[in-house]
Amino acid sequence: MPLENLTHYPVFPESVFQGGPYFTGIERRKKDRLQAIPIRKREIPYALEQHQTILEFIHNQKRNTNQTYFPNPNGCTRLVGLKYGTNISNTLKYSSILMTQTFLHHEQYKDHWSKVIIDVTTIIDQDLEYVETMHNPFPRRCGRNGKKSSGMDFSSAILRIAHYVGSLESWMERSIGNEENGVILVRAMNEETWKKRNDQGKPYHLEMDWSMTRWVDAFISIVGKDMADDLLFVPLEKQIAYVKKKLNIQL
Repeated sequence: MPLENLTHYPVFPESVFQGGPYFTGIERRKKDRLQAIPIRKREIPYALEQHQTILEFIHNQKRNTNQTYFPNPNGCTRLVGLKYGTNISNTLKYSSILMTQTFLHHEQYKDHWSKVIIDVTTIIDQDLEYVETMHNPFPRRCGRNGKKSSGMDFSSAILRIAHYVGSLESWMERSIGNEENGVILVRAMNEETWKKRNDQGKPYHLEMDWSMTRWVDAFISIVGKDMADDLLFVPLEKQIAYVKKKLNIQL
């Protein structure tokens, strides 16, 4: 995937670093990056070699006496988001079924949205008195992070979320059951809003990112091809065909 510029501190629209009462300065970002980079360079590759789950990785790092940066001691560990657009790659075997094999172009490295993993053993009754969103559910414990309570410095993050705009049928599938007596209950999920969501991430990197593609071969090697078909590929093919037919999607 495209390399990060670890000495660059951009401020994007809707950035958590735009200023204001919840502003996080460059010095704090520098300090966080100095602690994050060694973990990303040494601990994550080792965890991948050992086939650790996310939970195992978090627990192992919690016991790691060489660092106290990850997971966050306050019980709130943020994950930075990275959006993948709708440019299609047909170079991989399962690109017609799996988003991770189809959409390989992601947005620029931004800092405007994140989610959080909560260590629920740290939560006390007072934390529950004021709740925001899934991006920052307990601001009194986790701290403020921007006017929309979403965001963190990309290069300071240990973990990231791959967020896919996805195919048109996957987008419109969410509209099933989203209407009652002709009234849209949540938001319109149509081709227009699908394109709008994709446009929000522009410009996307021209270089393909293969980092999210490798899990498929590992999954097949563990469960076997027949079981992989039964558990994943065949059900997905049937669901995609069902949605296209139900919503009359012609691609």
